[in-house]
Amino acid sequence: MTVDSHVTIVRPAHEALVEYLGCWALSSESQFESMAKGSTGQTELPRTELAELEICLPNSTRLSDFSEGTKPLFEAIQNSVQENQGLERLRDALLPRLMSGEIDVSEVDLKQLNGHLSES
Repeated sequence: MTVDSHVTIVRPAHEALVEYLGCWALSSESQFESMAKGSTGQTELPRTELAELEICLPNSTRLSDFSEGTKPLFEAIQNSVQENQGLERLRDALLPRLMSGEIDVSEVDLKQLNGHLSES
């Protein structure tokens, strides 16, 4: 674990620990928040308290099973985040042009455009 006054970086020693440590960090968020010291806008995590944290690791078989089961989920989440960011950029680029009338969509057939939504 690498710590400076404002950033904590957790790097696993082995690839198989990535998903497990990610889940551990997310589930420990309230613990990290309670450790924060300083003013509201400028809190820090004390190195000494971080160094005292203990992480219970499962045996290598369970860790491998956990990683194998969660890795596709994390990849799907990352893909969704990237897709969402792309859609946000597209919205931000198109919306002003649509609102100004620079792009005219009055002739677009929305039923045809959204036809795939009713097919199940």
